[in-house]
Amino acid sequence: YNPAGVATLRDIAIYANSTRWPGDVRVNHFAALSSIGPIVVGTSFQSVDFGTITGTVIEDLSADNRLGYRETDDVDVGAWTASLVVASQITDRFNTGVNIKYAVEDYGDTYLYRFLSGQTGYTDKTSDNRIGVWVLDIGTQYITGLRNLAVNMSFRNLATTVNYIEEDFDLPLTYQIGFSFDAIEVITGIASERHRLHTEIVGVDKRDVPLDTAIGLEYTARLFDSDNDLEVSLRGGRRPARNQEGQLSVGGGIAGMFAGVRTQFDYSYNDYGEIFDAHRLSVTVYLDR
Repeated sequence: YNPAGVATLRDIAIYANSTRWPGDVRVNHFAALSSIGPIVVGTSFQSVDFGTITGTVIEDLSADNRLGYRETDDVDVGAWTASLVVASQITDRFNTGVNIKYAVEDYGDTYLYRFLSGQTGYTDKTSDNRIGVWVLDIGTQYITGLRNLAVNMSFRNLATTVNYIEEDFDLPLTYQIGFSFDAIEVITGIASERHRLHTEIVGVDKRDVPLDTAIGLEYTARLFDSDNDLEVSLRGGRRPARNQEGQLSVGGGIAGMFAGVRTQFDYSYNDYGEIFDAHRLSVTVYLDR
């Protein structure tokens, strides 16, 4: 959510994520980043698979059709974003990043139907249900030097107002500012090489949702000193979930050298109340040049 977060990357990283939502909807995300001198450059692609949707068209009632519609071929719908991110460590304490995205929603063509008395039926026109817009994300990170305390800030989904069919709407502009720190180092004053308790407290202000707070904890332990450098993480937190029944997320991950490549596997479970929940799986691979 903050493009400045990749500024400290060295060498090459490849990330893949899949999130399962109810109704056979799945969101897939792929990203690749590389450090080039003092900057980090990367690209990402995110798409939504809506599953199988059966198309229908209006049809006059008859003895053979008492439903008022008939089925057609499956509807080919989609939504995706492609982006380019550039981030840099301006100083040893200040990072910044910019993410430029092109976002598309494509729900295919639909035939226009007249409902006027005496003029019902399909016209020779179709509705082009497609829209695309350029989007900008910007972010900063400032390392205070006080026991690993950092201040993070980001703006997401900066874009112009767009028109969809007959309505104007704006993307979900989001502003976040908060703090992150290693709680063990803050309490003891000593940075442990074997144990970390990364903590984040973030205020989240969205265009259409009142100001809310997100809180997250990640405990990471290095199991033993070796070339494998195996680490296990446990995570839990509260999402900015105003107007939602569920707010909590839990998960974990494991990172280490697998087949000679440093790889990280992560999983999270997200509670959205009695209606549904969501599961996220991701894999990150770090490659040496």
